[in-house]
Amino acid sequence: MAKEEIKTYIYRDDLTGEIVEEDDFQTVEFSYGGDHYTIDLGVNSAKKLDDFLAPYIDKASKAYTRYYGSPKSPTPKAGKSRPGARAWAEEQGHVQKGGRGRLSNDVLAKYDEAHA
Repeated sequence: MAKEEIKTYIYRDDLTGEIVEEDDFQTVEFSYGGDHYTIDLGVNSAKKLDDFLAPYIDKASKAYTRYYGSPKSPTPKAGKSRPGARAWAEEQGHVQKGGRGRLSNDVLAKYDEAHA
């Protein structure tokens, strides 16, 4: 008997928390007050955002950003692999279940301490 691993991805609207179909899901990038943001939205939430911003966009002028050199994104640090860290952190209540992104150094330190 062969063993097969199947991964399932769930797309969730960051604003409403609703699960949306992959085809109805989009990541929206925007800037405000000098800060840059991304948010994952379903079609309905994206439409609401578009409708809300439309009068402001109509009156605004487009700004262009100049980059000198490479964009300032953090360089990933070489570290040891911790494949079970997220699952452990979720079980311990250190992060939200289904969360995304990098685990904080504090959470990784707690994981290392628990598995030393």
